[in-house]
Amino acid sequence: MPRHLDEKLIKRIVFIIDEWTGKLTWPLIVEAVERSFGWRYSRQTLSKYSDIKDAYYRKKDQLSGEEFEPIYYTPRQMNKVLIRLDRLEKENSRMKKQIETLTGQLAQWAYNASVRGITKADLDVPLPPVDR
Repeated sequence: MPRHLDEKLIKRIVFIIDEWTGKLTWPLIVEAVERSFGWRYSRQTLSKYSDIKDAYYRKKDQLSGEEFEPIYYTPRQMNKVLIRLDRLEKENSRMKKQIETLTGQLAQWAYNASVRGITKADLDVPLPPVDR
């Protein structure tokens, strides 16, 4: 019985679709997923997940008119890709936390500026030119 599609598996399937070249159909996606993971999921199961369905239609639009042979990854290549994906996900998470911190700092600065009577126009004054 196929494994339940969790968030990590969905991301891996979306990656397969995003890297696809050539003719793209649901049966070909089903075959590629089966080759990659060893489990056969139906088109209906895959298209039930909005991330997978959106990736499919986005890629379908992108590929319209192009003619290439599909690329299939070996387990070794897939492992390298998954390691890179994991690293990028960690970097993305770190950047989201940094954005959250900076957004809080900006809110604090905006509050302090308004309390001190500094207007938006004062804040929008460009920096003086650098004399080099």
